Amino acid sequence: LMGEGYLVLQTPDGDINVQPMQAGTTAFVPPYWGHRTVNVGREHFVFLSVFPADAGYDYKTIAQQGFASIVVERDGKPEVIQNLRYGQQFT
Repeated sequence: LMGEGYLVLQTPDGDINVQPMQAGTTAFVPPYWGHRTVNVGREHFVFLSVFPADAGYDYKTIAQQGFASIVVERDGKPEVIQNLRYGQQFT
């Protein structure tokens, strides 16, 4: 709806897919994929999400291990990098 960001998706096995989002973007999150959105702009990042409650998204693995990749800012621009802490048990 407004702003710009990334949709970060991950399978339970750690495969990553990162999709840029902006006003007018349509994205699909497959069942059993963990996902997060990241605001990478200077204004609010607003989007609409519609999904069935039984979609089977994987939040447990993400809560326990994090994402295999993370989004950081380098030289004023977003960059997707490997998460060196991925797989470590979070408590």
